[in-house]
Amino acid sequence: MNLKKCPQQYRRIINTFISTFGSHKTFQDNDAINYLESLCKSKNLSQENFRLHASSLMWFYRNILGIKLKIKVPYRKRPIPGTLSLNEVQDILKELPARYLLLFQFMYGLGMKIGEVLSLRIKDVDINNGKIFLSGGRELKIPMYLFESVQKKYKARQKRYIQDRKNNNCFIPIRARGISTDFLDQPFFASRKRTTLKGHDLIGRQFVDPSTLHVFLSSVQEKLALHKRVTSMTFRHSFALYQLEKDCNEVVLKEYLGHSDIRQTLNYKRLLRKAFFTPYEMLQDDISTEQMKELNVLQRYPSDIGLKQFLQKASKAKDGKIKIATKEQQWLEWKYKANEKKLDYLESINEQQSHYHDYYFLDLRKLTDCRPLKKIRTIQALLSASRKKLLIYESELELSSNST
Repeated sequence: MNLKKCPQQYRRIINTFISTFGSHKTFQDNDAINYLESLCKSKNLSQENFRLHASSLMWFYRNILGIKLKIKVPYRKRPIPGTLSLNEVQDILKELPARYLLLFQFMYGLGMKIGEVLSLRIKDVDINNGKIFLSGGRELKIPMYLFESVQKKYKARQKRYIQDRKNNNCFIPIRARGISTDFLDQPFFASRKRTTLKGHDLIGRQFVDPSTLHVFLSSVQEKLALHKRVTSMTFRHSFALYQLEKDCNEVVLKEYLGHSDIRQTLNYKRLLRKAFFTPYEMLQDDISTEQMKELNVLQRYPSDIGLKQFLQKASKAKDGKIKIATKEQQWLEWKYKANEKKLDYLESINEQQSHYHDYYFLDLRKLTDCRPLKKIRTIQALLSASRKKLLIYESELELSSNST
């Protein structure tokens, strides 16, 4: 049996399988199934090892024996994909060469694979309708923030093609027709230098080699000292995670990304950082519980505007645990009454609060230079630690005067 074209990782398993039964045996479907069952019992194969053995025998039956072997192969556990934050992507894009910037913008802004981007031809990019056509009937809409860059790239390719055609150096290989000189068949992202086509004594511009982008990406990663592995697929993973965080439907995202199995798309949901509610939160009154839930949601998309909207809503709640002071005189009166009545209170701006008091005073002026997430977490921590009220001073909030 000729196993020259057999993948190297399959060859050892197939040879062991053949030697077990003998090279002159006429193999049947049950032989492979019984062989795998015996291995599972004797060697206690792991799920990954079982997948490898099953795939090897399926290849052997299909390519050598011409038999379609039906074996239920367990789904491969996919690792947690690596992603980038918005700030990290912004820093990386600033360091990349301008001529390759649009390539990475396609990967991050449209969720395209590096192979899909580099294999684009002129005919695949519809400038008039703002669409990109991919294999499998997929259509991607060009975002408005990228449309101008795509238009400039299209015109630059058109100008370079005219020069190449005058020099008779615009040949490009086509699978169906061999060689083409048509503008629509030219690569949308073409190499800077003209080269001789393999197998032909003709000169033309080739598609950009993926290794070129990997080199630039590695150099940028070292320059920025990122403590994570960044590849071209990291941009696609970041795009998918962003869509799920924006409550994009998983089925819609699956079709957009071109996944063959919904489990590939659901794997990104393992990255979602959804807040959990502790039993202590459920012991609070209904309004406090709702406020705690709102703070948990607000942590996913922290912003000063969102925090102000939360405080405005909390101040209107009659029986809520949060009270807002917008004037310094009112704030000082609250503190004076707390001292006069010797109430159990504490003034704090520390989110790592573990001690419980009846009242907590939080002056947001002392957190002016902090990020919105820091303010939200501090309010959440003090709200949980206060038994009766959380008193907040926010002078920039436009509210009606609150009474003590």
